Amino acid sequence: MKKLTAVFVIAIIMIPASALAQPETLIGRNLEHGGYGGPVVKFSQIAGELGLLVGGQGGWVIGQTFTLGGGGYGLVTTHLVNDGIAEYEIGLGYGGLLLEYLRQPDDLIHFNFSCLFAIGGISFREPGSYVDLDPGSSDDLIYVIEPSASVCVNITQNFRIAAGSTRRVSTWDCWRKT
Repeated sequence: MKKLTAVFVIAIIMIPASALAQPETLIGRNLEHGGYGGPVVKFSQIAGELGLLVGGQGGWVIGQTFTLGGGGYGLVTTHLVNDGIAEYEIGLGYGGLLLEYLRQPDDLIHFNFSCLFAIGGISFREPGSYVDLDPGSSDDLIYVIEPSASVCVNITQNFRIAAGSTRRVSTWDCWRKT
């Protein structure tokens, strides 16, 4: 019996500690996650003038460094385009999937890099009217890719302010240049 106990004790001692530890995984058990949402104001060139887009974005923050979410924006300023025949007012709105990387989000000042993959619409209407001149036209549908980089300041644990730069590329921009 003493030999059997000795063999058992030696076997337990010889089991590597790593065999008793939790297995290493891509997404750990203590993964921190949460979410956010908030308003966004963007300034942009629309028809050669300074335009204002208002909207919001939000998402699920995974591991404090990656966000999977969405965003949407609409043009709130009035912009006129003259095609040589008549003058039109532009309407614009878009929204879609947001992917974001947060670099060192616990630092007082840190950087965010994101890309919005969106779909939206553009309308041309008579000045002062809210009726699209060509409703249902396939030209009204636009696809948008909008990469951005921002500097973010942690005001409190749950409140941050960011300022950054984006580059909106849309199918309307490509169509307009041809």
